[in-house]
Amino acid sequence: AGASIYEGQLIDPSVAFLAIDPAQIDWKNDIGYKGIRADEDVVLGREAHARRFPQMQDTTSRKHVTVRFDGQSQALLFTDHSLNGTMVTSGRIDPLDAPLYKAEPHEEKPIVPERYVRTLDKQARILDAAYVAQKAVEWGSDRTQPSITHDVLAAKGLDPIVGIGLGDKEFMFSGLIATQDGRLHSLCYADDGNGRVVPHMYYKSNSDGGWRMSPYLYEDGVYNKGDIPLQDRSSGRRVEYGQYTQATKPDESIAALLEEMERMQIGAATSDYTRDIFRSFFKKSSYERSGIDENYFSALSVECVAGYGLDAYVSGKGFKYEPDVARGMLESMRLPVGFTPDFRNKPQRSYQTEHTMLGNTTVEVYVVMYNGKELEWHVATDEASGTVWLDRIAVKGGEVTKYGTRRNLVLAGALNAKPVDYRSQTPNMIEGEDYDMMAGRTYVSMKKTLDRMPWVRDYRRSRPMIMR
Repeated sequence: AGASIYEGQLIDPSVAFLAIDPAQIDWKNDIGYKGIRADEDVVLGREAHARRFPQMQDTTSRKHVTVRFDGQSQALLFTDHSLNGTMVTSGRIDPLDAPLYKAEPHEEKPIVPERYVRTLDKQARILDAAYVAQKAVEWGSDRTQPSITHDVLAAKGLDPIVGIGLGDKEFMFSGLIATQDGRLHSLCYADDGNGRVVPHMYYKSNSDGGWRMSPYLYEDGVYNKGDIPLQDRSSGRRVEYGQYTQATKPDESIAALLEEMERMQIGAATSDYTRDIFRSFFKKSSYERSGIDENYFSALSVECVAGYGLDAYVSGKGFKYEPDVARGMLESMRLPVGFTPDFRNKPQRSYQTEHTMLGNTTVEVYVVMYNGKELEWHVATDEASGTVWLDRIAVKGGEVTKYGTRRNLVLAGALNAKPVDYRSQTPNMIEGEDYDMMAGRTYVSMKKTLDRMPWVRDYRRSRPMIMR
């Protein structure tokens, strides 16, 4: 049960590997990602140029540098195959922090792929760029595909260029699109489960700070965040509070891919597209004309675990109507036994992310066993202000939906509160006591409200390096 990585090769999922983008060696290289298994050499060169001139010998145009992954320290070794005088020095580097060096003839410099040298989750696999391009051509010529898919593929710059596989599902993304209002988007193409490939929109949220999915846009350009309330599988009750902040988050591997594209600025130049243009493609009536029914939009989640009694504060609700009661409930909140991690223990892992408004953020992942399921608490802290919030509670090893979101959700009311919110959502809150105004006066920092929760106070006591 390996994962197809490159040209039919299989990578044993139990073996760690790196995926690199050869375009970082030569920008014209269009062969897509290559998977590097431990102690296996991959030769990178100017493949596009070599294909154009097949009579070329194996000079630097075909064999420029060999990359090797040792499988343990995740170091890369570079050796020189150049015959034109370029010297490439072998060396051990940290691939996550590797700069990009360009070597000139007779100049001794290491050539290092920059951002796309990264360790992949064992369940995720990067799709070859040529495969992604081929699928786009197939969909464009397949008249059985929805009209919205044909319309979007025919538009300039909206075709998929990268892809990721999660289990038996594949998700392919366009380059980033920075609309004139400054918000980043990427279009995702995925099978709806009936053989139809349907595009939908991912966008970079300001308040939540991460990437989120929207099934479609309303007529006024507002992002839909899930039409149908979720249902708690244990009680059968409807979940109507705060669900979109979790239900529209992509799987962690998809979020990592989109952030990698963001750091690399892949297609992120400001475009002519505005939300008006997007609305012409992605409003609900466009999907309906394509024969995509209501069931497609209700597939954000199949089951969830809901936190009833934990909704003392939900953006736009808790403090809007009963602010004094909400403050008291937050400060005295009691979570079920075994639901909260022991923050005195080391996190299972950690990773870095970039919050849209708060900047560089460290996320520590703690695992608890609750009701027979392993739950991952993703606790986030931004470097600038030291705000602590719960980015997500994920069911470990959970499946993904046709949107690329998590199928199994943990919705926990106030615990899902965002670190930043719109000022318009805080009419009955007191500046300086419940929130602090941010630059521009459109958004407010919710640090003071988040800090009322006992679990945040426990986390701060256990992690003294975090700003108080």
